[in-house]
Amino acid sequence: MYANQAVLHCLGARESVAFLVSEEDEQPITIDRSEGGKYIVVFDPLDGSSNIDVNVSVGTIFSILRRPDGAHGEAAVLQSGWKQVAAGYVVYGSSTIFVYTAGQGVYGFTLEPEIGAFVLSFANMRMPLRGNTYSVNEANADSFPGILPNLPGHLRAQGYGSRQEIALI
Repeated sequence: MYANQAVLHCLGARESVAFLVSEEDEQPITIDRSEGGKYIVVFDPLDGSSNIDVNVSVGTIFSILRRPDGAHGEAAVLQSGWKQVAAGYVVYGSSTIFVYTAGQGVYGFTLEPEIGAFVLSFANMRMPLRGNTYSVNEANADSFPGILPNLPGHLRAQGYGSRQEIALI
């Protein structure tokens, strides 16, 4: 809840923001700017927070949408993902990484604590055409729809390996 309040406080002070939609809140927060706010920010302030006690990285995920002219409430907020003007995430761990796109490439920045600023670390990030790891919660494979329960076995047969997680009990 602290992370949620921090993000709401920081973004709520921005003149350009009309709506804030947090995974933590049941309803969007409307910021009354007399029609001045142009953007809607949808975010999860601390994704993975249930993993903090096992020292797994957590982060903030966000999407920014343009507010449709004259739209209010759900009509403004409920838009297709392809209407995003920017999106990204921040991962907090041994280093703090900020990755974002505004539709013209994906860029990664690393927080440099000595200067208190993010420094460009990765320009024009791209996914490889083929990786070597798949990541899926196989404990739920029996509830996957259609042919998906067979996907982990199929991927292993193709040479992919699963992620390794160690749970401390």
